[in-house]
Amino acid sequence: MTLYRATAVGQVPMTPEEEAEFLEEQAANAAPTVAAYTNAVQTHLDMQARAKNYDDIVSACSYAGAPNPFQGEGQAFVKWRGDVWAKCYAIMAEVQGGQRPAPSIPDLIAELPELVLS
Repeated sequence: MTLYRATAVGQVPMTPEEEAEFLEEQAANAAPTVAAYTNAVQTHLDMQARAKNYDDIVSACSYAGAPNPFQGEGQAFVKWRGDVWAKCYAIMAEVQGGQRPAPSIPDLIAELPELVLS
C-alpha cells in the first residue's frame, strides 16, 4: 500500500520518512484498531522493499519465481512477508483473546521479524 500526500500538482507518493512520520502520528492520535495494525504492517513491508529499490513488497516478491539476478532477494522477501503477517496475526489473536494488552503501532512493528537478505 502506497501512502500519498497532497501537493499543488496533485497526489504524490510519500517518502519513507513521511510515511514513518505519518505512522507515528497515527499511533499517537488513535487507539489501535485491526485496520490500523494491518495498514501499519503493510506500510512497513512496503517501506522495507522501497529501501532496496523495489516499488513495494509485491514488486520485491515478484522476483522470487523465476531465475534472475534478484531471485534470491525476492525469495527472502516472500519468506519475510509471510513471517511478518504470521506474527502480526498471532499478536492480534493474543490481544483479542485477552492474553495481552494491545501494543502501540510502533511496539507492534518492533515485535515483527526482521528482513534478512543474504
